[in-house]
Amino acid sequence: MREKELRLALVCYGGISLAVHIHGVTRELHKLARASKLYFSEADPARRRTATFDALDTPDGREIDTERVYFDLLQEIGRDVQLKVVIDVIAGASAGGINGVMLGRALAHDLPLDALRSLWLDEADVERLMAPESRPGPLSKLYKRPVFLFVRLRNLGNVRTLLRRSTDSEIRAKLDYFLRARWFRPPFSGRRLSRLLLKACSAMGTSAGRSDSCLPPNQPLDLFVTVTDFRGYRQRLKLHDPAEIEETEHRLTLSFRHHRSVGIDEQGFNDAALPGLVFAARATSCFPGAFPPARLREIDQVCFGNARPWPERQAFIDRVLAPAVTPGRAAHRIAFIDGSVLNNKPFGPVIDTLPERVAHRQVDRRIVYVDPAPPRRRAVPAEETMPGFLRVISGALSVIPRNQPVRDELERLNALSEETRRLREVVDAARPSVTDTIARLLGPALRRGVRADRLADWRTKAHERAAQSAGFAYEGYLQLKLVSVLRRLAEAMARAPDAGPDADADAIEARLRAWAAEAGVFPAQADDTDKPWHDFLARFDGDYRVRRLRFVIRRINELYEQPGAPTDTLDALKGALYRYHGAARYGLERALAVDADAVLGPVLGEPAAAATAPAATPETAPEAAPEAAPERSQPATPAPTITDTADAPVTAAPARAPDGDTAAGEGAAPTDGADRPAEPAVGAGPAAGLDELARRLGLDALDTAVDAALAGQVSALDRGPIRRDILAAYLGYEFFDTLIFSITRQQNIHELDEVLVDRISPEDATALSNDQGRGSLKGTAFGNFGAFFSRAYREHDYLWGRLHGAERLVDIVANSAEASGARVDRDAIKRRLFRAILEREAPRLTEIRDVTGELKVILDMV
Repeated sequence: MREKELRLALVCYGGISLAVHIHGVTRELHKLARASKLYFSEADPARRRTATFDALDTPDGREIDTERVYFDLLQEIGRDVQLKVVIDVIAGASAGGINGVMLGRALAHDLPLDALRSLWLDEADVERLMAPESRPGPLSKLYKRPVFLFVRLRNLGNVRTLLRRSTDSEIRAKLDYFLRARWFRPPFSGRRLSRLLLKACSAMGTSAGRSDSCLPPNQPLDLFVTVTDFRGYRQRLKLHDPAEIEETEHRLTLSFRHHRSVGIDEQGFNDAALPGLVFAARATSCFPGAFPPARLREIDQVCFGNARPWPERQAFIDRVLAPAVTPGRAAHRIAFIDGSVLNNKPFGPVIDTLPERVAHRQVDRRIVYVDPAPPRRRAVPAEETMPGFLRVISGALSVIPRNQPVRDELERLNALSEETRRLREVVDAARPSVTDTIARLLGPALRRGVRADRLADWRTKAHERAAQSAGFAYEGYLQLKLVSVLRRLAEAMARAPDAGPDADADAIEARLRAWAAEAGVFPAQADDTDKPWHDFLARFDGDYRVRRLRFVIRRINELYEQPGAPTDTLDALKGALYRYHGAARYGLERALAVDADAVLGPVLGEPAAAATAPAATPETAPEAAPEAAPERSQPATPAPTITDTADAPVTAAPARAPDGDTAAGEGAAPTDGADRPAEPAVGAGPAAGLDELARRLGLDALDTAVDAALAGQVSALDRGPIRRDILAAYLGYEFFDTLIFSITRQQNIHELDEVLVDRISPEDATALSNDQGRGSLKGTAFGNFGAFFSRAYREHDYLWGRLHGAERLVDIVANSAEASGARVDRDAIKRRLFRAILEREAPRLTEIRDVTGELKVILDMV
């Protein structure tokens, strides 16, 4: 049975109180991902066809409703294609950032989002959010309302007209309360919001002892949350004259990752990471003027008040806030405001992440963006009127920056997709010739049994033939590879934990290039007798191994389409290759994660920390959290090699202690054992550090392991076209890399699939809407603050968030399935989803009984 993976990368826009609607959408996204996870938890495709959601689910008290319908949808599609749905990238700003954080934690550890309904319906109220010092007192009079505030509210939503027409006494009373609040200070409490967010995250459940996840094994989940550094941080730019300048950057993207794989244990959403996630949610939603700026100190105080330790505080600063914590800036003093001020539509980090994703099977990649309030289409006036004084100020400072179109980002995405199509055409055109060349080169040898030692010999012969066939073009390809590897090493060393915050990748690269020139590595001569460049690439070009493994995996995915394809053998081969892909992909970072000074010291010519890190001063030292000092990590272990990571995961690098030193000492003491870091020779220069790094990388062992895995599985295949194509892809990869590396290196698109973009918004979900306003959002009133003034508004937008999300997800899933020949009764599935949502939510949404009743009548009439 053919398998396909629908991978969703999610982008959530800001929208202030429209966060309630976005929460409804993200609940449906989570339920779809969880239904897919349970559907594929049954390994036998035959039993999968008759399984039920309840039979595969382990009850844990969470609410179950639309998951059953999504499960049945995937089962219906499964008659034609096994479609797995995965959400592996999330980016959000402001209201979308809060919901992105919560969704990321739910997906990473398969936790329910049920508790968040109370956060949005009960707590997202103007009276609950109001800071105690801003609340109006008994002597506050209406005539004290500042004129400028009233004018501002007129511009935000024509408040006088709305008040005159409103029959909702709650809105009238809360607007009156809000307008009498204390002047010239943010009305809402940032600390209270932080406490609510921490409470909501904790109420989702604990990650301790849970191995469940809505992500497939070995697949990472990335979360990006935009914030705005109010004062900005300095960045250096290199020019010709002057040689270097500085500018102030205010944009910052906070990133979190969950990834458990071979040699990798990144848990950015576990219990220990909760305070950092809460800070990200608080900072990204810090609407200017409504909430005070967010500072790390606030989270320290909230954690202290809730008796919650934050053992990873310094690791969070080092990893997530690193760009903003420049020399002379203390992390706890940096003020952040709403991420939507400068980046309300964070497509950029999503697009940059997609090329890293390797595919186990055919992939339908989508970017799905949630826009609760898309701009209305409007006719161009015959003559534009002159904007007024306050309107110009408001537009320039707030409205225009946060509403910039996404055209530039999507055009970049379209260009990458087009380039991908062209690359595939190049590969497809060259494949017959490469396959024939490999067959003629190895001749009768291919008809003998495939063994690991033979594969190694065949690889060498194929590389030599590729160099001969490419002629003078091989010289350019070779130089480009060497430059890429030197740059990759320099960047990894600059990011190593022991490198210090001021490490300069350019300076490290210059030192490596000087060594390479002296050693005869670069520039390379393809016809050199000694070929020192060959030894260098063999020891350090891990990216070449990654590209080759991805290329073979992609070819195996294509072979599933051939009649009679041995799917079990192909599955086993892909699994083995994917495991070694993970080891190669993250090998360099892992090799430098522990005791990196053993490598950096010789390369830099002095201890890395002394060469790059400025001395701590009272002004730059991080403030200690109010609670007890974080628990120190266990003593550092030696950096693993490929032989350590091929069979079992290892833990990530130890967190750095708050004082900036490696936790629990300087790492394991060197010994004479083979698994201990070698003591670099004094004065040996970069060569000693590079020798140690090569030992840790163990790329020769990786090649041997991949040869063995490939030989074991290919030997089980018949001597037919499938076996021939797999060997041609692996042995002949040098031919393909020579053709396309110059392009893929520039844009990192060697594995980027064509990407489609879908939107979820009230305008796109029309099954239950009408022209009289049914389905439109209430929270758009008062400049998107409307839902903060009415529980009925919040209930309304939450319900429609679920309904809109469910409808659009059926469209997206069905479209992917139908492209593979499956048939889907979209209308029937949507009706079942709508009924499941109403049955679950109607008893709780007591303020909008008229809406739920009307919708039930409509569904009964269909």
